[in-house]
Amino acid sequence: MSDCRIHSRWVLVLGVLLTGCGANTDASSSGEPAPARNMPMIHLEQSAETWLDGANVARASYRQALSACQAAGLPTQALSPDDEALLGTTRYEVWLSAEEEVFRTREWSLAAEGASPSCMFRLDVTGLQETQRAAESVNVDLPTGERSQSPAAPDALVRYAAEDEEGDPLQGYTGPGKRTVAGQPCNVWTEAAGKLEQCVWSAGGPWGFTPGALNDYRPSRDALVLEQKPLDGNGIRLTTQRMTVGKPFERGALEAPRAPAIER
Repeated sequence: MSDCRIHSRWVLVLGVLLTGCGANTDASSSGEPAPARNMPMIHLEQSAETWLDGANVARASYRQALSACQAAGLPTQALSPDDEALLGTTRYEVWLSAEEEVFRTREWSLAAEGASPSCMFRLDVTGLQETQRAAESVNVDLPTGERSQSPAAPDALVRYAAEDEEGDPLQGYTGPGKRTVAGQPCNVWTEAAGKLEQCVWSAGGPWGFTPGALNDYRPSRDALVLEQKPLDGNGIRLTTQRMTVGKPFERGALEAPRAPAIER
């Protein structure tokens, strides 16, 4: 998940004073950063929408199309209220721990039955689950169940504490203010032009989560934006429904869902 602020894990080259017993080459004396330890279990549930003039773009477009179909007297199949509520929504579910990292993304969009143009509307869902473990990486296409697997990099799950400067304002942003979202503390950053505000989780520095403003709202192993608001009503609206830190996972929840379970 790119476009996030990148951690600068520079290895400091320090002069080491040698004694008669020889040089100490552990991480603390060599200047190399020590890997973070005691990573807690983190679970996150979020949803994102694209807004235009303060409204969900996909739902507004669907309602316009539905009205046009009905006005023209064409055979029409409307979405159910539950399906319409999902339209134009992307849902993120994340599980992070020292042993594994799981990112699940599902997105609901508008489709239609039959030849185009068609007014027989239906909801379509796409999705991907990415799982990283010490020995392997596994990706699952949720609608089809197709899996791809590859060996993991040796340092795939290694973490380093965030550096102090990662809490500095990103160019073009002011802050940080302080807020709590879903029971978790976060730094509030406001885009200088007043178009965007985001709240970035601020308690994850010891495990490498930057508390600074970001160019990407999507959850990653390096940063968690807990809330994002398009202050002018245009852009991505991100909300967090749930976040837990230090609580055991429900193991069954980490398994990639299959159709029709992915639809809701």
